[in-house]
Amino acid sequence: MILLTKLILAHLIGDFLLQPKKWVKEKEKRKLKSPKLYIHVGIHVLLAFLIVWDITHWKLIITIGVLHLIIDGLKLTFQKKNTKRLCFFIDQLLHLITIFIVFILFTKSDFSLSLFNTNKGLLLLTSLVFLTKPTSIIMQSIFSKWNINKLTKGNESLKHAGSYIGVLERILVFIFIITNHFF
Repeated sequence: MILLTKLILAHLIGDFLLQPKKWVKEKEKRKLKSPKLYIHVGIHVLLAFLIVWDITHWKLIITIGVLHLIIDGLKLTFQKKNTKRLCFFIDQLLHLITIFIVFILFTKSDFSLSLFNTNKGLLLLTSLVFLTKPTSIIMQSIFSKWNINKLTKGNESLKHAGSYIGVLERILVFIFIITNHFF
């Protein structure tokens, strides 16, 4: 189970923390011809090796990397301007599903009860990483349905302050809940 959590952590860091917006835009523009696509997948593979820190899992990590390239390539090929949000969610769901399936196939793990026998520290770290930029991007994607820029136009007192405040709020709420400090 710790291995699975490490693979998900590597995915979250690679897709959300270490992928600049300008890379995403270049990939959307140049699609499969974008060098950033291949650098992005390489970063995922390298991260997985660093976080897993066990070379015996090289086939599993390489397989996840190849599947990541295929999923991202398909998304870039078929994504249209009006399907961007839907493609984002499908892309992330497919990445998580492939990580789970590859994990089960390569480790021959009985996944039924092993889900509850995990290292708490690693699980907490993965949760905290998810609550930062991944959740911000997910919320931005959800709210992109409405034109919030019109509401905030001319109110540029602190650039990106809302996103930082949102991350801090989510992390603090998470910490208060896991430490039983609800009130």
